[in-house]
Amino acid sequence: MKTKEAGSYKVRPHALVSTDDATMYADFIASVPEVDREDEIIMPEDFRTDAWRANPVWLWAHDKASPPIGAGYKGNGDVAIDQSPERMILGCRFSQANPQGALTYALYKEGTLKMVSV
Repeated sequence: MKTKEAGSYKVRPHALVSTDDATMYADFIASVPEVDREDEIIMPEDFRTDAWRANPVWLWAHDKASPPIGAGYKGNGDVAIDQSPERMILGCRFSQANPQGALTYALYKEGTLKMVSV
């Protein structure tokens, strides 16, 4: 992945783009060409997404031992990803069967959670 020095870029304040309460679906800006909390810039188009596209699950805190909190599918069944040089947007249909999924969706909606990690 390409990175650039921080320079004059600024950290984005918010990652949540949109939500749909009926389906507990949300879109997030997962990456933009701006400084992240590690003081680096990862270009959105440089993420390798083949493995995620094959199994687009969302994990709480990257915990592979726990059930996923959601899946990255749109309502039409397509994988929920929009990747360009300007940004990468990922979507999540939060699990209604996993209580952590429902809780996480609610925490994003109320503004307690604001960012995602890739």
